[in-house]
Amino acid sequence: MNTLVLNTTTGAVSEYEGYAFDSLAGNLCAKATGLYEAGADTDNGVPIVAEILTGETLWGSTLKKRLGTVYVACPTSEGDGELIVQARNATTTQYRYPVLKRDDGQSRAVPGKGIRANYLAFGFSNPDGGAFAIDRIEVDVVQSQSRRV
Repeated sequence: MNTLVLNTTTGAVSEYEGYAFDSLAGNLCAKATGLYEAGADTDNGVPIVAEILTGETLWGSTLKKRLGTVYVACPTSEGDGELIVQARNATTTQYRYPVLKRDDGQSRAVPGKGIRANYLAFGFSNPDGGAFAIDRIEVDVVQSQSRRV
């Protein structure tokens, strides 16, 4: 079961997969079998993997785009991360690239050179379950000079 959560202060919406609770208040969750407290660093001993993804955006014009370097400002991060690039062509495809943690919080990823799309979305994941906070994702998008389709 998936659960959608709305942060009423910021308006941000989060989706949780495999979250079998029917109500949530602060860090307390409830279902028919009882009341549970959320807030641990693991889920029954398994690292909690999280990911964020922006919406798909038409980057500036209808010309196809390719990607240069993607920079991730992640000042608080436990472990390395993963850049997610989602491209919509005939189908929607996700690509993942390593983002190595740097002490200064400024990291980068180099996407594959074969991605060509009009609509792109970007995100970040913590495949090892470490905590992270993203300040900014900057994308070096290079526009084709003539290709639209």
